[in-house]
Amino acid sequence: MELQVLGVVRAVGAAVPFTSQRALDLACYLAVNRDGATADTLRHWLWPRAAPPPRPKTFANVVSRARVCLGQDADGEPYLCHLGADRVYRLSAEVTTDLDRFDAWLRLAERAGPERALECLLAAFWLVRGAPFGGGSGDTFSWADAFWRSHVECLLDSTAHRLADLALELGRFEVARWANLRGLVVTPDCEQCWQRRIAVAQRTGDSRESERLARHLDRLLSEPLPELPEPPPSAVGALSSLAL
Repeated sequence: MELQVLGVVRAVGAAVPFTSQRALDLACYLAVNRDGATADTLRHWLWPRAAPPPRPKTFANVVSRARVCLGQDADGEPYLCHLGADRVYRLSAEVTTDLDRFDAWLRLAERAGPERALECLLAAFWLVRGAPFGGGSGDTFSWADAFWRSHVECLLDSTAHRLADLALELGRFEVARWANLRGLVVTPDCEQCWQRRIAVAQRTGDSRESERLARHLDRLLSEPLPELPEPPPSAVGALSSLAL
């Protein structure tokens, strides 16, 4: 089965539909942290920091629900493995993610010639349905904010640039345009994606589109950056104590 994170998170091939967002959250966390996690780690990342930690029964129910929804392999072993001596929760290697497939296509593209590389990058980007780790309610998937969300967004953005550049080089202008548009779905303010859209318009002789996109990019770049909030007094005090 596959947990898909390149867009709204969903479980494809689950034995039972995930009706519990927290159970899907737990499965998704373990899917991208393949070394597994202890109960304390899962409680830390999956539940709000400001709230009391979940009761043992609540936590056990979430784990049990995730195990039921994920199902079993051909040998009857649960995809969410039972705890071993190390007390670590892990998913079976048979549970994959669309991010795994995305990475596999990128590795194939690295070893291929230009035409084949273009097809590999296209196949990778067909997996992208929107901004990664989407669809959560409340604090669901908030653990991804610490690293995974920005990491995957950067990967998708750079791949969109790579696909657009290769398509331009090969004269595949529709592919280049599509790559830029898909990249902007993930990172709407990406200057490089907008510049590549302008390049496609120029290469195809569409001066009106080129000028329109250039004006949009100028407006985008002229917008003032948002003001950063003032740090809380406790942080100011901590910084003062570190001053040389």
